[in-house]
Amino acid sequence: MEVAGLLVAFGPPGACLLSLWNRPQLQIVAVSSAFVFIVAQLVAAIAWIAIPPLYDIKPFHLVVRVAVLEAFRYLFFKLYRRVELEYSVRNTTVTIYPLQDISSSLVAGLSFGIMHSVMFYGMTLQRSLDRATLFSPSCPQMSVFTLFAWLALLFEALHAFLM
Repeated sequence: MEVAGLLVAFGPPGACLLSLWNRPQLQIVAVSSAFVFIVAQLVAAIAWIAIPPLYDIKPFHLVVRVAVLEAFRYLFFKLYRRVELEYSVRNTTVTIYPLQDISSSLVAGLSFGIMHSVMFYGMTLQRSLDRATLFSPSCPQMSVFTLFAWLALLFEALHAFLM
């Protein structure tokens, strides 16, 4: 069951990422995008911890987390455009590099999404190593692990399209 969930959650984006992994510029984009996602989650957690009266207001926490994530996505985009401009100025050949086509945005979005899924699905996957199967009251036909695997895949697609 765990292997099937892992294949659903990480199979399609992992295959797309690995098919584009042969270019060093795209590897740098993927690693930096994943790093920016982790830093965004860290800043959102610090913002939540810094304001103790807001512990009980869950919608505020979600709004702050999404706002911080999207601000860091925009910051990554601005930084990416700046690096792309510097790279194109220093390179005098006419060839198109991976920083100027759709593959770079796809790699950035997929690595953003994969890091989100690792954080989202990883906690659930750890609990799936026990003998019992968890079910959600809102969806008793499907186990929580299968449901979270499909949700992780949808979040990866969302991040890929948003980048």
